[in-house]
Amino acid sequence: MLSHGTARKAFTLIEILLTVVVIGALSALATVGVREFRVRALEVAVQSDLNQIQKRQQLYLSRKGYYAQNLNELANAGPAIMTDPGIRFMGMGGTSTRYAAAARHLVGDLVCGIYGSKGSGASRMTCLRSNQSNLSISSSTGTLTPGEDGTFSIESSLEQAFYDRMLDKGTLWASGQIRPFFVAWDFGDGTEPVYGLYEDNPELLRVQHTMANSGQVTVVVVDNHGGLWRGNFGEGAQGAPPTPPDSGDTTGTTN
Repeated sequence: MLSHGTARKAFTLIEILLTVVVIGALSALATVGVREFRVRALEVAVQSDLNQIQKRQQLYLSRKGYYAQNLNELANAGPAIMTDPGIRFMGMGGTSTRYAAAARHLVGDLVCGIYGSKGSGASRMTCLRSNQSNLSISSSTGTLTPGEDGTFSIESSLEQAFYDRMLDKGTLWASGQIRPFFVAWDFGDGTEPVYGLYEDNPELLRVQHTMANSGQVTVVVVDNHGGLWRGNFGEGAQGAPPTPPDSGDTTGTTN
């Protein structure tokens, strides 16, 4: 026989529901935290590869008084540059006084760019995920057309897209203060990226290419202030956010 002091009160339905809600919220927070940690780890890996470029360029500058203008010059001046197997190096270009390079992590679809100039004494590193694309490539600026032979023909012109994103800074664009400096294309079909300096080849913003599949095409632009710009089109491409960055959202600066 139970005494009145040992009677046990059952959980109410509201208490059970509240417990389930709290557990669900904690699980969601944990999932978001793990995802963000994973993306951050990928970002660090790409930045680590680009930091090799930065360190080699600083060494090259200290020895010769100017930057290496291409990757061959940089590679010939020291040991081989080691890259992570999951990272696709999109290219490097430069002048005697400044340089830029870009790399993409294939797993997280993350791109990072680095920009260094002789006068600043520091390099600027910026990363953008696919959903942070800030160059909107629409049907008027980029097309991916299937051909009768099963291939896909790419035709893209980014001058207008770049200008549209810089609309609030139109006077800077018109006066030449903000311009594309380095441009790199990754066609996602196994071919080598196409890249170079915009001032040497303005046609880099007007690309034509034939590819075997309709995968995602990624273009990266580093402007002459170190800002990073990214555009995607094709399968899996995501649109641009409503507001442009302030000449690139920086995620790290390397001395």
